[in-house]
Amino acid sequence: MLRLILVVPVLFTFCLWISPQSILAQTAFQSRVKTTYTVDLTGLTQVHQIYTITNLTASAYAAHYSLDIASPTVNRPEAYSLSGEAIVIEALNQPSGTSLTLTFPEKTVGKGKELTFSLTYFDPSLSQKIGSALHLTLPGFTPDSAVQVDTTTLMIPLEFGAPVSLSPDPDQVQSDPAYTKLIYFSTDRLAAGLKALFGDKQTYQVALNYQLINATITPVDTQITLPPDTPNQRVYLEHLTPDPVALHADADGNWLATYHLDPRAELLVDYLSTVVIYGSVQPDPHPRPAGQAYLASDRFWPVDDPKLLELANHLQTPTAIYQYLVTQPQAADSNLAKLVKRSGSAPVSAQSDLTSLDYADAFITLARAAGIPARLHRGYGILTQPLTPSQAGLGPAFHAWADYYDQVTAQWRPVDPTWGQTAAAAYFNQLDLNHLTLRLHGVNPEPSYLNQIPGPDPALTDINVSVTERYPPKTTHLTTAVTLPLTTRLGLTHWLTLTLVNASNYTLYDIPLTVSVSNRDLVHPPSQTLPALIPSQTANLKLQFKPSWPQPTSIIMVNAYGQTDTHLLHYYTRYVSSGLLLGGAVILAGLAFSLARPAWRLLFPRSSPPSTLPRQSQKPPSTSQ
Repeated sequence: MLRLILVVPVLFTFCLWISPQSILAQTAFQSRVKTTYTVDLTGLTQVHQIYTITNLTASAYAAHYSLDIASPTVNRPEAYSLSGEAIVIEALNQPSGTSLTLTFPEKTVGKGKELTFSLTYFDPSLSQKIGSALHLTLPGFTPDSAVQVDTTTLMIPLEFGAPVSLSPDPDQVQSDPAYTKLIYFSTDRLAAGLKALFGDKQTYQVALNYQLINATITPVDTQITLPPDTPNQRVYLEHLTPDPVALHADADGNWLATYHLDPRAELLVDYLSTVVIYGSVQPDPHPRPAGQAYLASDRFWPVDDPKLLELANHLQTPTAIYQYLVTQPQAADSNLAKLVKRSGSAPVSAQSDLTSLDYADAFITLARAAGIPARLHRGYGILTQPLTPSQAGLGPAFHAWADYYDQVTAQWRPVDPTWGQTAAAAYFNQLDLNHLTLRLHGVNPEPSYLNQIPGPDPALTDINVSVTERYPPKTTHLTTAVTLPLTTRLGLTHWLTLTLVNASNYTLYDIPLTVSVSNRDLVHPPSQTLPALIPSQTANLKLQFKPSWPQPTSIIMVNAYGQTDTHLLHYYTRYVSSGLLLGGAVILAGLAFSLARPAWRLLFPRSSPPSTLPRQSQKPPSTSQ
């Protein structure tokens, strides 16, 4: 009796134990398999396979069938013959994987005869529901001539929505009342594995702790960096304690909080926010033009290096640069020797001491050298599953990746060449939901203190990121205040100060602002648009105010972001017009001059000047003799 023993090391991969019997079995049988992966609403995957074994000889039959599955978490295996008879299964779970051995109750003898059976088991390692998103990863396989993989189908509940990212694309997509069906007919397209993300966003609660120290004997103002908005993430601030002296966004869009420290003082700052990370690039609410600043060279991006310029001119496109870094790491490593290596983060792999910062720097340098605007993300890589065995158990870690500016779509596109080397799918143009940006660097040079640390800020002492299914409520509120000089004059222009504070829990962009007055007083400009206000940020606007009605009050209405505030201003208006003031000033000046002239003459009399006429000669009178 010939026993057929087949081995499946990675799900779809069929090969034979190398023994005289198995070699004979490989030539005596041909196998086909159809596989369906069904994911439930909790994220658990059921694997259902239908095998058909065809006898190629008249003298052999299959008594046993063995599979080695590269997952130690396989459970609840069941197998049935075509007639519905249960097939005995022996299961052995080990750290390296799970072995299943099926013993068939009947003998199928004869050339061309077929033995069909079904195998079902559950494997929680294939998919994971995190918050509202579903991550699905199927390992690759090596094709085997003795095993034909027919059709592979993925059944995803409609509640998870359409896939945000999916690689490779399916041959066919179908829908029924409960599931989205992704069907693959070609086995070659799945040889490299499959990676899919369902759910357009993921929500995290982010808690940060900063420790500020002033070791000097003079007061100082110091800044900390808070997670910013990006095309892939939106931040909803819950609290920042204590309140900073000021909050503002820099040219790169980073949120900077300023604190005042007395001499020899220490300050602990607690930050809590809800961050929504999107699987696809969202419309940029406040787009920044990608100008020459995003092409500049600096210490870590030696754009003008001749060797790197030559390589960039050869690669030319973002796609080619990404593929070069991902698929040719050894060649990339030799060229990356031109870059100044960063410190402070873990190596990408055991074979290389390059970090994610180094690969991000490499992409930015080559992109800028090729004339493509690019920038750096410093952040957190939230590992829901280990990407490689060496990364198992790392959990969240400081991470870096890049953006390049797509001139066609006028959008920043994300690129992660580090994770692209270790994952089944490409991290190009679209990331997963596990990239949390803590700091952006593109326009402003990085502070020198960031060169030796893995994180985005030296004051950051603790970070805690956890998944939450609670979508943050948007509280939209602006507070406004109006001040102007206490004394105004009719017909003259004064400066009015309008103060706006974003009391919302998120950044407001393109804020429409209209200011009007209840009487005939004038305000200029009556309307304008503010580019952005981050949470708790204060903006002071100077407006021209011209009273035109002699009354001690004025009602000013401020409409900002659909919210209208009314301000009643009390002030003292002088009732003399500017024309009367000017005329009075002229009259007084003339009167003063008229009174001053006689007094001057009395005090300082002038003597008569000598005559300038020639004096006639006088002759003595003549006497007669």
